[in-house]
This record gives sequence, C-alpha cells and structure tokens, in this order.
Amino acid sequence: MPERKKRARISLPRLNLSFLQRKSSDGKPRPRVDSRLRQQVILVVVLLLLALVFASLNQRISQNIRLTTQRDQLSTEVMQLTATVQALETRKAYITSEAAVEEFARERRMIREGEVLVVPLTPPGNPTPTPSGFPTPHPTPQNWEVWWALFFGD
Repeated sequence: MPERKKRARISLPRLNLSFLQRKSSDGKPRPRVDSRLRQQVILVVVLLLLALVFASLNQRISQNIRLTTQRDQLSTEVMQLTATVQALETRKAYITSEAAVEEFARERRMIREGEVLVVPLTPPGNPTPTPSGFPTPHPTPQNWEVWWALFFGD
C-alpha cells in the first residue's frame, strides 16, 4: 500500500465577531453607542435612498414636461398640415372642374367651336388720350386770413 502524504494543517486566526452580539464577551450588555451608530447608519442609508428616489422623480417630471411640450408642438403642426391638405384638395377639385378649364382657355384667348374671336385694336397714331386738364388747386390761405374768417365770418 502506498504511503499517504500528510497534509500540513493551516491554522487560521479566529475572527472576533463579538461586535455582532448584543452582549459583550464578558456577559455585560454593550454600551448604547453602537446602537446609536447603527441608527445613524440606517438613517444615512434611508436619506440616500430618498435622495435617489427624489432625483429620479425630478428627472421623470422634467421629461414629462419636455414630452408634453413636444406633443403640443406636433399637434399644432399636424393641424396646420391638415389645413394645408384640405386647401390643396379644394384647389385640385377646382382645377379639374369645367369652370377652371374654361377660365384657363379664355385667358389664353382660345375659343370654342362656333365662336368668333374678337381682338380690339388700338388706332394708329396717338393711342393714349390726353387728359382734359387738371383743376387748379386753390392757394392755401395765410394764418391771418384763417383767423379773420374765424372771427368775422368772411
């Protein structure tokens, strides 16, 4: 039978976990300083958690305000685009109507079958009439004349 090698025993130092117990190692109650320290640590942890919750809440509120503003802007833009579409549809309906086709043809001096096109011609020479004359403006009265007329009724 082969010989077994002996394992070396390693001894680890004992950990002192007495601070976790309510009573000290000699049986006496621990001082109140540890319980106050524990309360303060718990209070700090709770305050940190509350700060994180409020920071998250603040971020969500600001994001909600930003999204609400964007929604309102987009709603306005949609209403404007809807009005534009309606105006264009109305214009399209008019352009494809008979009245628009006839108006287009009349502007370009086209005629229907059976009509006669009449184009007025201006006489040669002096095509623009001369004005008959402008009325002469009355001279503006002087100040003393205005006052004289005001007091004496002239």
